Amino acid sequence: HADMVKIMAYELHPRKYRNPGPGPQAPGAWLEEIIEYAGDKIPREKLYMAIPTYGYDWGLNCKAPVKAVYYNDVVRIKGGVHKRVQPTDIGKILDTEKGAKSWRNLTKFRDIHEDKIYEDPTLWYKSGGCQRVAFYMDKVAFSEKMALLQKSRIAGFSFWQLTKDNDPEIQDYLSGLRGALK
Repeated sequence: HADMVKIMAYELHPRKYRNPGPGPQAPGAWLEEIIEYAGDKIPREKLYMAIPTYGYDWGLNCKAPVKAVYYNDVVRIKGGVHKRVQPTDIGKILDTEKGAKSWRNLTKFRDIHEDKIYEDPTLWYKSGGCQRVAFYMDKVAFSEKMALLQKSRIAGFSFWQLTKDNDPEIQDYLSGLRGALK
């Protein structure tokens, strides 16, 4: 009975809850599962997906609050000592001696990330005595999600949220995409 159904395909790892813990907001494998499930229930010509352009920054060995992280935050964090990883394989990170000792709050969520590699990049850094990981969105991860949505032959897509704090290359990518569709 609906003309359009828009699924908010984000918040797989919400900041308000401690479970399932640190992780990406809309990994490609999860999006594929949503599209497959929804595509069986809703005609694809009525199906829209909303994907995020943000991420979250998690404390891993402290009780620091989880906070939203946008590209401008990533640029600021990169000014300090950090390790950027893309794609992100948490199992491989935890298998290192340093990872097993440093990221103890992430270790309890290992099974959630088992055999998964995320297109979303991460920053691993220390701030105020707290080991942290920020899962965020850049143009590479965003374009991979967009390719998946285009391949799925759904009616359309939207984003939460396009702001000046996004990776500027995401805006360039969307402008190029819009030009190609004309």
